[in-house]
Amino acid sequence: MTRRADRAILWYELAGYFRGSLPFRFIPLIPAGIFLAAWTWRIASPFAAVIWIVFIGLEPRINNMFYGSVRELEALSLFPSEWKRIIIMKNGSTALVGIWALVLVSAVCLYFSPEAVTVRQIEDAVLYLMTICFPVLSLGNEASSRYPRRDAGAFSGGLYDPLWMSLTLLAVSVPYFIITELVEIPWLGLIYSAATAASWYFRSVARTAVQITNRRNVLWMKTGTSSNS
Repeated sequence: MTRRADRAILWYELAGYFRGSLPFRFIPLIPAGIFLAAWTWRIASPFAAVIWIVFIGLEPRINNMFYGSVRELEALSLFPSEWKRIIIMKNGSTALVGIWALVLVSAVCLYFSPEAVTVRQIEDAVLYLMTICFPVLSLGNEASSRYPRRDAGAFSGGLYDPLWMSLTLLAVSVPYFIITELVEIPWLGLIYSAATAASWYFRSVARTAVQITNRRNVLWMKTGTSSNS
């Protein structure tokens, strides 16, 4: 029953994303990515622009994961699964959507890059993604439980949400630059990535499950909703 429920959540998340309006966030972002990839290629990897575009495009799924629709949190409260498993499936579906977006945005943006992408740049981009992925998900879990937004439209947050995600990316990128530029021991990035993954699984997921349970109870008191759990 648990595995079936997990698969149902994952399928619901993926299908709901592509049926909704959130993919349209990438339409105005991709031209910006093309410009940045061509403009920064002398001073930074072209993947820097691609990764920035992907995370800005996924911001609602990262920082507002309980409101893909207006009543999603209440609907999930009736789902026969633990909140911890729901959060893991939601984070996992965001990672899968992120891989899809990364491939798509890379294909479009890097097509216009003045130079061909090197193997070293690909390796650096993969290591960078590994070091920032779980910190961003952990911060997104916290934001989703503390500051949820019922308005789930593709462009509902205006400029504030992309700016906040950009600042988040800068903050979580610091360890990568310390490891690769100051210490110059790239394999430490693998250890750091494993540590952040463990922190996400054992701390962030459990903490968010407790927070969202408390918020759910308050929501029920206000709306008069009851639960079968």
